[in-house]
Amino acid sequence: MNRLFFFVCICLSLTCLTACPKKQVKPARVALSYGKKYIAWRTITKRKFPSQNHGNFVQQIYANDIALRTSNGDKPLPYKEGATFVMIMHNDEGTRQENAYVMRKMGSSYHPGYKNWRYTVVRLSDWTIERDGKLADCIRCHYKSRRRDYVPLMKKDNL
Repeated sequence: MNRLFFFVCICLSLTCLTACPKKQVKPARVALSYGKKYIAWRTITKRKFPSQNHGNFVQQIYANDIALRTSNGDKPLPYKEGATFVMIMHNDEGTRQENAYVMRKMGSSYHPGYKNWRYTVVRLSDWTIERDGKLADCIRCHYKSRRRDYVPLMKKDNL
């Protein structure tokens, strides 16, 4: 009798665990620790220009000092660790998209096959991470520029 009672209790417990509604716990949003002050960085696009790979938006790209030295030709390729670009997208009326795209050169062991670039999509409102890491869609596009350390060459009239 005790074994039967024990067996029934276990079955009911397992049924409740699998059938009872579970409270969904959303993971805490994490803020990206770099790039938030991009507005004080140098804009490497003097005018906004249409993005070839981000839909029908225009892009404005900012570079920190480390990235800027290589982009300007003051330092040779490859970009140094810490080089960071932030891309802000706007529609034709000038309204910003909700997200920013951040590209940062990490240490030599981060992703050597793709020159150690980390790609992050953040919310502009609070700089929290939407997507992060070795993002396949970013890598696929930037791979075309692998001879320039995965940074696309921009037309001179846009710089």
